[in-house]
Amino acid sequence: MRKPVQTKCGHRFCKDCLDAALERKPKCPLDNESLSSQQIFEDVATERQILSLEMKCPNHCDWQGELRYVQTHDEKCPLTIVPCSYVSIGCNFKGPRRSLSDHYKNNLVEHHDITTQQLLTLQDENIELKKQVLELKASSTESISDLKKQVLELKASSIALIPKDYNSRNSYTWKINDF
Repeated sequence: MRKPVQTKCGHRFCKDCLDAALERKPKCPLDNESLSSQQIFEDVATERQILSLEMKCPNHCDWQGELRYVQTHDEKCPLTIVPCSYVSIGCNFKGPRRSLSDHYKNNLVEHHDITTQQLLTLQDENIELKKQVLELKASSTESISDLKKQVLELKASSIALIPKDYNSRNSYTWKINDF
């Protein structure tokens, strides 16, 4: 039972299971009493009991311990199935953690080859990306130059539209003495 909860009528359920049942019908699945989410609370005592249950390793090593420690054990267990650290570049090995060291020793050449191939691929991609950056830079420089020309042309044409006597028309001179 994960995330144990208890209802007002005293029944215990897995939280996710009860939530799903209440979506279909807002009644206790066991005694059919009306039930809302406000009438459900975490069952910490039951969770504590469940987590203290003795377990054996799910990978069948010699470890035994409380359920609360299974995940911690699994992260170190020599029999846990784990992928090769070269999985992201193409090694498909998955096996018990204890055999990973042998896998690395026995596949040095293959790992070197796939790493080299990945490096070459990345170098090619990098060269292509650099070309694209240079092309974009040249294109943007050309666009900026064109825009500057257009701005200058617009300034020149707008100045030509202003009447020559514009500065003297409707203007005032403000003279401030002893400033």
